[in-house]
Amino acid sequence: MSRYELHVVSNGRLTWKELTAIAVNIHPHVTAIHIREKEKSVDEIIEGLQFLLEAGVPAKNLYLNGYPSIAADMQLGGVQMPGHMPPLPTIPGGGSRKRIGVSVHSAEEAKQREREGADYVLYGHIFRRYPSWIRLPEG
Repeated sequence: MSRYELHVVSNGRLTWKELTAIAVNIHPHVTAIHIREKEKSVDEIIEGLQFLLEAGVPAKNLYLNGYPSIAADMQLGGVQMPGHMPPLPTIPGGGSRKRIGVSVHSAEEAKQREREGADYVLYGHIFRRYPSWIRLPEG
């Protein structure tokens, strides 16, 4: 794996058809396409992942946010966990040795997650939260 990586994160606003059209074109050029769909049900997420796979997006390029067992079952490239999750060795599905990333909000938290075995960390929140004057995107 290169020292530098490019991770693309879905924003929860696109249809699966729109997201797939983008993913089909960018997957050869990025490390990972994160499926971060907080407002969708588990069934909708699985259906969307199947749509992406059937369109030719390789499973190794798809990383699922927050569902390690689904990522393992579908043989995806990795899983992205939120920072408030327990230490990595206790995450179900973590033994599949797919890549595991964790969202962090400080340098110390990043170091701790590295000690736990995280393959990578993503810093900050990357989407605007409302009201925006409270906290702007940092990542």
